[in-house]
Amino acid sequence: MKRLCLILIVVLSGHSAWAIPTLQLDIAAGGVWDPVTETTFATSNPFTLRALMSPSFTAGQTFYLSAAIVPGGNNPNFGSFDINGTTYSSSAGMQYGTPPADADMHDLGRHGVFPTWYAEVAFSLNPGQQVAAYNVQDHSGGPGSLYYVDFTVNIAGLFGQPNSPFALHFDLYTYDANGNKIDAFAPFSHDAESGHGITILPQPRPETVPDGGMTFGLLAGAVVGLLGFRRMVCPA
Repeated sequence: MKRLCLILIVVLSGHSAWAIPTLQLDIAAGGVWDPVTETTFATSNPFTLRALMSPSFTAGQTFYLSAAIVPGGNNPNFGSFDINGTTYSSSAGMQYGTPPADADMHDLGRHGVFPTWYAEVAFSLNPGQQVAAYNVQDHSGGPGSLYYVDFTVNIAGLFGQPNSPFALHFDLYTYDANGNKIDAFAPFSHDAESGHGITILPQPRPETVPDGGMTFGLLAGAVVGLLGFRRMVCPA
């Protein structure tokens, strides 16, 4: 009984903090995480999209970045955009549907984006490129470090800029060792987006978010609750 109680307490305690996903997307400078859409938006153009990978991945593993046109729909007249100097459009390097591009793979979840026109960019990590571990939602830190790969994105070619009705939504994923299904992907709450227009939000995300003691209060409440739980179901 005591062993079961201890396991329950450890599990409940583990849910009191944000976990850092194994894959995340961020905007390297001036990014804003929107709590409504749960997406990090760029606030300027061009911008640096940053892919973040946990140390559990290896240098030889291939990752995939999806750059998708939003809003979705089979409209090929959205213009073009550049990633690391390569231009993508409906007639160059893109297709309509749901990633991954390999038809034998299981599709990524639609999450309000797909099916649409998208480009898929394959890349691998550089073990020499690391940053201190953090969660893109609030930039809270974590133990150890993360690998990162940066992409320079330019959306000036999207139709109707600087007030285009189109934007780019980014997903990050990788395949399993057998190469026959998506093995891991950035949670949809850790995706990134260019936003509509060259500048879409006025203020960058602060590196530290003040909460007036709310976090401490929640943690304190959790500790009190756990102690009460232990007394109630885990007698000495």
